[in-house]
Amino acid sequence: MASCEKTSSDIESRHRQALRRILELVQERNELFELVDDRHKKAYTDDLTGLANRRAFDEKLSALVEIAHQNQEPIAIIFVDIDGLKRVNDNFDHQEGNKVIRTAAETLKLFENDGDLAARLHGDELCLVMPGFRPIEGISSDQLLEETGSLVKYITEAAIRKLGLPEDLYVGAGVGMAMLMPGDLPGDLMRRADNSLLAYKAARKDQLRSIGVVFQDERLLDN
Repeated sequence: MASCEKTSSDIESRHRQALRRILELVQERNELFELVDDRHKKAYTDDLTGLANRRAFDEKLSALVEIAHQNQEPIAIIFVDIDGLKRVNDNFDHQEGNKVIRTAAETLKLFENDGDLAARLHGDELCLVMPGFRPIEGISSDQLLEETGSLVKYITEAAIRKLGLPEDLYVGAGVGMAMLMPGDLPGDLMRRADNSLLAYKAARKDQLRSIGVVFQDERLLDN
């Protein structure tokens, strides 16, 4: 009888040890998954802004464009370029410049809906990709995109002004916009948005000159 009780106790002990080991293995597996997930997020996230980085942007945009063509769905893209960032860095330091970039990024997130992609492409250039961007009654896609871009610009500049930078630095936001066209590759869509941004910058130079703003170095108008 004593021998049977001892055998039963040994079996229960081994079961408990096996169960503890299984739980340990599950915990180790979960920790490994969390580590891999964390490294993946860091590899695809911009450290300064928390937006998607260029690597994530390129991969996601390619996938979105392919799906859009397959399903004949629209995509809109908005570039946001921070005007005057170089002057902020030259007059203060890069910490102040980083505040401006983070502020612009936080503003862009306000326009990001489910399925959209907000990213920092490089330096002072941010981007919002909006799959399924459709016109609403009485407004065409192009008109709606232009109004959306204007709103992004207005709110971004309002947020930057709250940082209290000197007004004579002329810190603002430039926007470039484009809609996906049939047969477009990702680079085609980005090129048209970039051309739209360049057109904005050219118009801005003319506007500043028209109101008598003069810079010793005209290149500062592009930074």
